[in-house]
Amino acid sequence: MSLLDVFPPGAVLPGRLYGSWWHGRYPAEIRQHREPFPIDHPLGACMLVRRAAIEEVGLLDDGYFLYSEEVDWCWRMRRAGWAIWQVPAAHVLHVGGASSQQVRVRSFIELHRSRLRFFQRHYSVNFVYAHRSIVQAGMVYATLRAWRLYTRRIIKVGELRARLLAYGRVVQL
Repeated sequence: MSLLDVFPPGAVLPGRLYGSWWHGRYPAEIRQHREPFPIDHPLGACMLVRRAAIEEVGLLDDGYFLYSEEVDWCWRMRRAGWAIWQVPAAHVLHVGGASSQQVRVRSFIELHRSRLRFFQRHYSVNFVYAHRSIVQAGMVYATLRAWRLYTRRIIKVGELRARLLAYGRVVQL
């Protein structure tokens, strides 16, 4: 997901990757199936969880802020032997980005901080190093894109500053 976030599908990587399980999405499966199917984790707008699973693995980890807590929770549930399922017949209204758009710079930084926390808890030191390298390269790419947008007068100086601040803070994580 981090690779696809920092090098956006369609801009850098093949666009078909955006709607794939690589990016935590399952649109093709949802369109093709009416029956529930197993997944690694949902994007956390809505989850129904058995009480026995919560009693076994615990609650969501409040050490995460805004992002990745559902990924961590599902990881722990799967490690305990529980299955995670997508139910295409279920419908939930989710206003995507409503929370994060209110504080864009902080949300962007917290997304990357939360992912780093997740990887540090569940993956090897080498994996964390690779993740950090990908994200840092992505921040360089994003910085160059922001400057290009500014020089073409697509974004204003305030937006450029906000983006550069966010990218710099993510590199420092």
